[in-house]
Amino acid sequence: MKQPWYNIPCVEYKNLCATVIGGGLAGTSVAYSMAKRGWRVKLIERNDRLSAEASGNDAAIISPLISHKNDIIGKFFLAGFLHTINRLNELKKHFNVKSDLCGVFELSSDKVKKNIEELVINKGVVEKLSAAQASEVIGHKLLNGVLHIKQGGWLSPVDFCRANIQAYKDNIEIILNLEAISLSEENNKWIVRGQDGNIICESDVVIIANSNDAGKFPQTDRLPLIPVRGQVTHVISDEIKTGKVLCYEGGYVIPAIDGVNYIGATYDKKNLKLNANSKDDNINLCNLNNIINTKSCRIVGAKAALRSTSPDRRPMIGTVADRESFLRDYADLKHGKANKNYPDGAYYKGLYVSTGFGSRGVTGCPIAGEIIAAMINNEPLPVDKKIIDAVNPARFIIRELKKG
Repeated sequence: MKQPWYNIPCVEYKNLCATVIGGGLAGTSVAYSMAKRGWRVKLIERNDRLSAEASGNDAAIISPLISHKNDIIGKFFLAGFLHTINRLNELKKHFNVKSDLCGVFELSSDKVKKNIEELVINKGVVEKLSAAQASEVIGHKLLNGVLHIKQGGWLSPVDFCRANIQAYKDNIEIILNLEAISLSEENNKWIVRGQDGNIICESDVVIIANSNDAGKFPQTDRLPLIPVRGQVTHVISDEIKTGKVLCYEGGYVIPAIDGVNYIGATYDKKNLKLNANSKDDNINLCNLNNIINTKSCRIVGAKAALRSTSPDRRPMIGTVADRESFLRDYADLKHGKANKNYPDGAYYKGLYVSTGFGSRGVTGCPIAGEIIAAMINNEPLPVDKKIIDAVNPARFIIRELKKG
């Protein structure tokens, strides 16, 4: 079936000036991709530093989404996984990005028992190890086999964000301690204003990449973003010497970095407070103890942050739809008229969004930046059009119309 609502018009921009709202993984990734193409980028971050919120964890896992080979979002995150590794290796040639592609063991039984031939990731990326083989590798007795993501590992999001900016620093201006409060289109320019009403930036293009706050503007206020709190526990223990990132039911553990292991992460839609608490530390430790019997973990810290997710757990990447035009142009979808001759989708010229990555920002944000930059510059897209449509934020308007 044709889906003209996902046909995005090509636009030529004369002044290569863009504004990025948000200084975490999503924002710095799209700033990198735009600056690489010669654009002058102004990046607005409300905090006093980059990666101050959810992108500020000491370590984050680099791993694809393990799903069926036909899963469209599995394909997106596989492409993102490979892209992130390539970006990391390129950045590390010039900048200090703390990381280790030590491999990831996936222990979740429902994933391990699947036939590798049926997975979205191929044998070049993953291998299946028996319980005995895996136990020998990590030095702990495991009761079941694992999937070994050979190229996976971890990186420092803070270092990665910083390197994204440093790579093209001559083309990127960082504006700290100012929050983008309003966004309006005036004389074919996008105007971003702060709390005092004064103009922070004006440009042909704006990319909104500030997590859950991406939905606070009139053009995006119907994006169904869902904040989810996650807490990571920092421990010192002589018993956790795995050499691999372990992912299991309810959490993960990252090998010691400067003597500290990072155990995460809780998933809470109700408690959105950012202060770390002992209850969540205990949850993280209990989940780890189901895999490795650790008796002497000493908690030395914890960090809580809010991730942004969506109802279908897919990110939102691409041009922002004109909601009122969609509701008018595709009103007959609610009557089941899917094959009517509909017009192409109406989108705001020069307005894009990159958000909703949940706990997969490291594998999703860099390629999202490339997708958006390719759209803006009318280049071939780095992933299949079906993937682009699957992450198009306008999908929620279309579903709403079809439900009636």
